[in-house]
Amino acid sequence: MKETDAQRNARRKIASWVTNKLNDTQNSAEARFMRDCVLRALGRINTNLTALEGSVRTSMMLKTTEPLVCFYMKGGNAYKCIMDNNARTRDGGGDSDWDTQILINPWAPEPVRKKLYAEIEELVLDEFKTCANEIATGLHQGKATATPAPLPGAVAVPVVGPDDFAAARDLNAIYQTAIDAEYLADAVARTEFKPAIRATLGNISAGNNMIKMDGEQTIRRIYDNEVIGLSFNDRMPLVAPIDNALTPCPGLLFNESIKPFSLYRLGYTFHVMDHANERVLPKVALGELIDVTIPKIHTVEAVEVWEDMMVSGHITIAQIPVNVGTYAPVNLPLPSMQYHLAEMMLMLGEISDGSSHHMDKTHKRTRRMHDILEYTIPGAVGNQQNDFDALNTRMLCAAAGVANETELKSSTASTQQFTQLVNVRDPARNFTGGSNLRVKNFMINQMENAIVPEVGPIPVTFSHEAFNEYYVTKSLPSSKGYAKKLVLIIPKNDPSVSLSKLILTISNIKYGTTKNWEPTLLESGELGLKERLESSNIISTNNIATTGIDCWKIIVCENDINLNAIFSELSKGLLKIKDNLTRGIPAALSMKVKDYVRYDHRGILREKFIIIQDRGSNIIGVVNLVIGDQARSGGTFSMLGTQDAHKLATLVDIGRQRKFAASLIHDYTLKTKVSKQLETIQSLIDC
Repeated sequence: MKETDAQRNARRKIASWVTNKLNDTQNSAEARFMRDCVLRALGRINTNLTALEGSVRTSMMLKTTEPLVCFYMKGGNAYKCIMDNNARTRDGGGDSDWDTQILINPWAPEPVRKKLYAEIEELVLDEFKTCANEIATGLHQGKATATPAPLPGAVAVPVVGPDDFAAARDLNAIYQTAIDAEYLADAVARTEFKPAIRATLGNISAGNNMIKMDGEQTIRRIYDNEVIGLSFNDRMPLVAPIDNALTPCPGLLFNESIKPFSLYRLGYTFHVMDHANERVLPKVALGELIDVTIPKIHTVEAVEVWEDMMVSGHITIAQIPVNVGTYAPVNLPLPSMQYHLAEMMLMLGEISDGSSHHMDKTHKRTRRMHDILEYTIPGAVGNQQNDFDALNTRMLCAAAGVANETELKSSTASTQQFTQLVNVRDPARNFTGGSNLRVKNFMINQMENAIVPEVGPIPVTFSHEAFNEYYVTKSLPSSKGYAKKLVLIIPKNDPSVSLSKLILTISNIKYGTTKNWEPTLLESGELGLKERLESSNIISTNNIATTGIDCWKIIVCENDINLNAIFSELSKGLLKIKDNLTRGIPAALSMKVKDYVRYDHRGILREKFIIIQDRGSNIIGVVNLVIGDQARSGGTFSMLGTQDAHKLATLVDIGRQRKFAASLIHDYTLKTKVSKQLETIQSLIDC
């Protein structure tokens, strides 16, 4: 049965509330014991992933120079552990479930990645089962005492009844009474439900069964319905390791239905019941203990997060001991503050453009971002504090799509939009700190730019004729017809026009090629994409937003000698480009280059992905230098009134280019627009 929006919101709220109770180590000895079991499970996953990486290297004869796997803690617990010593040493992280992420090197050959994905799923499943057994066994045996000894692993235990130990009690009973009493007494918890949601829940103040833990916990698998056509839940039962134990094992939920991620969860499932003991909500609510996320193999996130965590140099990961009170500590991989800053910027951007369903978390995320920007390093030496502040500012400016902090602060927009946004939940918390000005302007920047209105400035969507003229002039300056018409709008020495001319010139370099070969310049930009999509006879391009990047190109080279020669000339040519603002001074266009290896039936091919920016950090060009044959073009077309024919890249190559761009561009607004184009392409093909 499909949920309504009100039912889904209610379920999420209740799941969050139950999760907090299960993980609040100050709430009960049982919660502290469960948290220790969770920490040890995370420690084993951490250790075993390292062993798995070594095993795959050996079996597939891989070098040790390139990492294959990255595992780290994320979310609220990880944040609290680096900001609050008590959270790390007393609470085992905090009062929420442990969110974690496993990354797999997206540049590794696909057979290597597929093997790692399969092996990691088995590893997580095994460790979840072990942890579930430890929790059920330990609670049954009464190990959740005031001064507990750490549970070393799954243990063999005698078959005993639940009353043989004073502390062995039914977990459902332990928490049910507390949940009912606290929920009904908590005015905030009740009033946070909107009237429609309260009506959906029925009479929440009556009966003792509002939130009821399922007596039988299971392994649930939810498959990707876009792949197999249905979501299937096989519900394999989990049996507690002790006969007649009332405390069940926590359940396992393996979810493949979320587009970018595989999501593995360990926790207890609940149902919401009314006073007549009938289900009010059709789906289960999950009180979570562990959450493991893995970006799927062919997604933007698989590349993006790997580059941020393992390549950018902005984020470090340290093995830090974490424990619950007197339990022995476990070393967990915790990322530095810059990771949490990047996460908050992403989430605030999603709230700003309306794509997030978590408007209620605006204040918490704004507060967390503010605290990181204002953080003073204890005992900082030399330039440590200045370097920390400068890195934070660079990351913020990159996400907001501006060149420097001054530009970020100079937004002329009214702060009214921001005030309305962040004060929805708590009008009293209006931060006024100096660094928080950057937070406010970041939010304003995203709200203004993430969605451009239909009547807004060009370029907007593919359906605007004015944009077609504008784009042809800037990206295809050799074409006749539009340049004179737009000369007052686009100066002749506009850097984008100069860049397009430079690329046309260097694409004729034949150095390193055979007599029968010459490099091929392929159009992969907005109009090329429009032509490709419209030729499918199924996609409507009217409402597809343009990126605002003037020059998208792919240059097909015969071999790496030819590719390197063209790259060398591109590098030299950028230094000579001048614009109309610098009065003859070189415009100082800069490049960001990602070298990568492509694997296909022709063998191992080394190629380049290039982002070209102007002095204001605006991205004006994206170029792929690839090795291939003429078949990558897929034909020759005359585009939108241009008199010259242009070779268009295939939709596969355009999609790969968009995926790289969405993964490696930090500007939130631009990244979002590129991602939308990629999603449209992927509605036709996988790339």
